[in-house]
Amino acid sequence: MDSKIIYTHQKAWNVEKRMYAIGDIKLVRPIALSTMIYLLAGIFLSFMLSKIPLFAMIPASIRFVGIPAIVVYLMSKIRPHSKSPLRFIISFAEYAIQPKRMVRFHKTTKEQSIRFDSVVKGKI
Repeated sequence: MDSKIIYTHQKAWNVEKRMYAIGDIKLVRPIALSTMIYLLAGIFLSFMLSKIPLFAMIPASIRFVGIPAIVVYLMSKIRPHSKSPLRFIISFAEYAIQPKRMVRFHKTTKEQSIRFDSVVKGKI
């Protein structure tokens, strides 16, 4: 049976959503919706971390403006390994949690030593 190829223009319509105004206030330049979400997440993170004594000692201007700005920059401008930032954070957390001593992708409890009995020869 012959397979038929159906061409679509789905990627042409995949346009990033932008905000041009907040209420009746027009913005100087349009802001991507994902950038606004990252900003709100950074501010929320700053509020939650302000309960920690060492974090509370940082001046409020840095804590509520600087740190959310850094979060927005890192999440919207930097694309590690061509992944979305959220997917990168999830894969980094999975790597940090998984056991580091593995043999054939299974967790091991004891260290194993490797011993080579023969001499490896090769051209240099």
